[in-house]
Amino acid sequence: MFCKHCGTKNPEGAHYCVNDGLPLTGTSDQIVTVKETVNFCKSCSHKNELDALYCTACGVSLEKVMEKKAGAGDILSLGSKKSRTESAGSLPVIEEGLAGRFSGSGLKHAAKYAGIAIGILLILSFIGSIFINSAMRDILGGDEFTEMFTSGLKFISMTDVLMLSHLAGVKYSVSVLGQEMSLMTSGWISFFAIISAVGLILTGFLANRKATDRTAIERFYTILPVSVVYSVVVAIISTFAGVSVNLEDPTGLFGGITVSADYQFMVVLVNALVLSIIFTTIGSIIGMAPQLKGPGGNIRFGVSIQRAALHTVLGVVICMVLTLVVIGNKSDMKDLKEEAGDEAYLVNFFLIQAGTYMWNLAHLGSLEFEVNAYDENIGAKYSILGGPKADGAIVEESQEMAQGLSQVPGSLWYFFLVPILLHFWAGVALRRASAGNLLYEIGAYALVFGMMNTAIFQLMKLSIDTTFDGLFNVSFGFSFLLTFLFSTIIAFGISYAGVVLLKRKSGAELIHGHPQASNF
Repeated sequence: MFCKHCGTKNPEGAHYCVNDGLPLTGTSDQIVTVKETVNFCKSCSHKNELDALYCTACGVSLEKVMEKKAGAGDILSLGSKKSRTESAGSLPVIEEGLAGRFSGSGLKHAAKYAGIAIGILLILSFIGSIFINSAMRDILGGDEFTEMFTSGLKFISMTDVLMLSHLAGVKYSVSVLGQEMSLMTSGWISFFAIISAVGLILTGFLANRKATDRTAIERFYTILPVSVVYSVVVAIISTFAGVSVNLEDPTGLFGGITVSADYQFMVVLVNALVLSIIFTTIGSIIGMAPQLKGPGGNIRFGVSIQRAALHTVLGVVICMVLTLVVIGNKSDMKDLKEEAGDEAYLVNFFLIQAGTYMWNLAHLGSLEFEVNAYDENIGAKYSILGGPKADGAIVEESQEMAQGLSQVPGSLWYFFLVPILLHFWAGVALRRASAGNLLYEIGAYALVFGMMNTAIFQLMKLSIDTTFDGLFNVSFGFSFLLTFLFSTIIAFGISYAGVVLLKRKSGAELIHGHPQASNF
């Protein structure tokens, strides 16, 4: 008889594995003893706090031992000195599951941590706005005429940085001489997302820091209401964000000039929800008890979800650093930085943005660039499989654009190592934490990774629409369908290979074990 968690061969008739101690039969048939605490003392009936282990009136233990049917998570938590009830300062672990997190008490606690996240982000956004405004004045303050417009002008506010940290699109409007011109963007520079990442990862950690015995799926359930409340509050803030500035024309030729910037409520809501779920999930991993990442820990695919979020963001960050360090030190880039002089940081800024695209190209995504101006269309596509392709009505310009995109893969070979190593690592982690059928758990990881990776790159897809004398728009980003399909397939294939290559014994039945029921 082989253990379906670790593959170790056990003697006939054994009920528990000699290697990891997990049951060899269906866990639904296992009866274990667990400790639970009660609020009222069985000796003197005094009401105690929820996290009290002994009665404060008479000192009698409030714990009671009872038998119950157990799954892998119950087996892992045996021996805990206190029950998994509410701890001061952390979200309650409500036995009703996900629905309990959205009860009145659960939402109250979620609002607390959503407030902490917003507070952190407002502080970071304020600091960021100071640096950005200073940099913009240095760039635009080159001559006396420009300084007349820019002196004392606030280019970007704290709330603007907060919105941009969620990759929110902006509508810029300019009114002059009775005419209104507008520029609308969808998606923004990925660099700003670092601000939201810092605040939300810290929040995910804080929300779970005192509940070290929470399983991965319980931690995910815990941060979901936090993410929902957080995204609603950020979307409400977006209605007050933006800026409207009236500029006086010192020449007197144009009269008053009004410049404004606004954000869309629903776009901010969706963006904030997606980013908060991903980043707080990563934060929830910090401080998690090591045994909950071991055999049986992947209950209801909790570890699969955590790994998908972690590797989505970690892959983007690694590719950013690789682009900045490796490509940034090439001779042509060094020459470009020397020409830029004091503004060389703008080149680094561009390299960081390019690094995000390298991550998706390494997953065989299709990078698309399209320009429409005055009913004329120029477009090009690039993917590792298909290469550069002209895709516009104006053939000559489209071919030139495709030729420009063909220069991208010259330094791509080492970027392929990033998804290979990360997905291989995921396979190792899922193998170690398997709670039943490892094939399903790998599939859940690949599917969630595909959805998160696609969502991230749809948020970062840059589009610009302008209305001047005619319609003009620019679109630069990845295909939605191809990003999802290739991300999912590659994540599944490599993580599966990691399991196969690292299995302990050639005869271990790791992959095709008997599936357990899941309520995920």
